[in-house]
Amino acid sequence: MKSISLLLLLLIFNFNATGGKTYSLTIRVQGRSKNIVVAGAKVFTTIGGNRQLAGITNVNGILIIYNLTAKNIKIEVTDPKGYFRDGEVYFSNPKLKNTSEYIWVNSTYLKEKKAWKIIDEQYGGIDNVVEEYMKDTSNFEFPKPIGGIAEMMKFIQSNLVYPQDAIENNVQGRVFLSFIVQEDGQITHVKVTKGVSDIIDDEAIRVVRFMKKMEPATYKGKAVKSSVQMPISFSLN
Repeated sequence: MKSISLLLLLLIFNFNATGGKTYSLTIRVQGRSKNIVVAGAKVFTTIGGNRQLAGITNVNGILIIYNLTAKNIKIEVTDPKGYFRDGEVYFSNPKLKNTSEYIWVNSTYLKEKKAWKIIDEQYGGIDNVVEEYMKDTSNFEFPKPIGGIAEMMKFIQSNLVYPQDAIENNVQGRVFLSFIVQEDGQITHVKVTKGVSDIIDDEAIRVVRFMKKMEPATYKGKAVKSSVQMPISFSLN
């Protein structure tokens, strides 16, 4: 199951009761995962080519802009903490009626890394991964992707995002990863054993972290924790 933490920008428009054709804009910024509100996000509006800071979301992730008259506005959101990627939305409100608009923005690697650390800690360390299981080939079954290898490769190809900086600098290569498949199939402790570059390595880790749970390894019919090695190639050809 792909789990990814996203930024939700909820725009709710209301008429200004005294202005007739003016309206107020309530901006609600929150993370999709676990309903995390994003406080301190900077909100910019561009109206008629004029870009300005409209305000900063409060502790509840909300900013209200009053007395708007523009029918078309570009809205941008930036998280100074760096946990969420910048987002923007264009909308048209020609009749100045109440309406709503959503924008979803992926969390940054920094945010994702914090979440992954929590998951890893919940499962404990990797010291109790018994490699001897793997040597007993008659009783050991390796972990398997649910749906098979082809389904896993399809997921990787569909979700891998080649970093723009790497494209511009022609950075290519194969990243070698190791990770643990827990007894319940959860993938944890993803590490780079041989990398290409920081941005390429981070993307390889990200896509593996978002893979579905696997069928765990078994030893004598019982699910056991196991280690897995996996290469992911980045090619511009």
